[in-house]
Amino acid sequence: DRSQMVSRIDCSMLTSLGLGCFTRMSWSKADPKERCSMVQREVRKAEEEARHVKAVAMKKQGSWTRWDGVQERALTWQDIWSMEGRRIKFLMCSVYNVLPTPSNLHIWRMADIPSCTLCGKQANLEHILSACQPSLADGKFRWCHDKILAQLADGVEQARKKIIQLSNGHHFIQFVRTGESTAAGRRSRGVLATANDWEMRVDLKKRLKFPEEIAHTSLRPDIVLWSRGTNQVVLIELTVPWEERLEEAHERKLKKYQSLILESQQNGWKAWNLPVEVGCRGTLGLLGIEGMARKRLVGKHLIGSGYSGRCGGRGNLLKDKQQHRTG
Repeated sequence: DRSQMVSRIDCSMLTSLGLGCFTRMSWSKADPKERCSMVQREVRKAEEEARHVKAVAMKKQGSWTRWDGVQERALTWQDIWSMEGRRIKFLMCSVYNVLPTPSNLHIWRMADIPSCTLCGKQANLEHILSACQPSLADGKFRWCHDKILAQLADGVEQARKKIIQLSNGHHFIQFVRTGESTAAGRRSRGVLATANDWEMRVDLKKRLKFPEEIAHTSLRPDIVLWSRGTNQVVLIELTVPWEERLEEAHERKLKKYQSLILESQQNGWKAWNLPVEVGCRGTLGLLGIEGMARKRLVGKHLIGSGYSGRCGGRGNLLKDKQQHRTG
């Protein structure tokens, strides 16, 4: 029927697979249990579409519908139980932009002045979390950035050590008896799997100095990985922008390090620039994140263990604003 055909066409448009690769249970061939599941899916889909239409019409609470290139995230029970109640509240209210910012308090007629006490500009959520220049000068935004960078660097370091450990270990031949078969081992893919002598520097605590053997520059990427044996260098640059500016931040970081990439290549090095964007409300940008291994690495260490820390850090920024107002 028409609905089944539309569903298959939608699936083929969203993926690289062709029409016919997705199958859907026919109502006439389904048993009572399967029919019940089909009805539940259709009702859930209709409710989700209605909710999305309503959210799009909301200028403030529906701003999340305009987040492009952002990985969807569903809070699991483990996330909920592991996070403090105040952090869960902050997370939910920040997504729907209903936190008690001076701008919102003024709209709700609970405050007389909607401006920022530090710079005098409109103190909405975007300004507090990503645009206040005095907060930037005081290092508050840098503190949040470095907390996320520490999580990312830890994940990259674990992957680097694992590659070195596997390459230096003993490799035994696995014999297979006649008539038996064994599953083929998966070969590691990605840049890290191409060398076993990776060195790493991170722009934390002390100023990072780019390896002079690769190129002479004053630029300081957040993470630098390089292999002398294979003449490869990887730059990882983290940005924590407002969610609606993820794409802009990605393009800006690509352009910023383009000259360094070209100079490294001219000096005989294979060079990669990998910008990573994490929204200031804890969302992960998907621009430039390719391959399952890279997605797992970034997702595990940024959305996982570092998530509650980011919520707490951003909550402190909002708390500081309120203290300046009442002090």
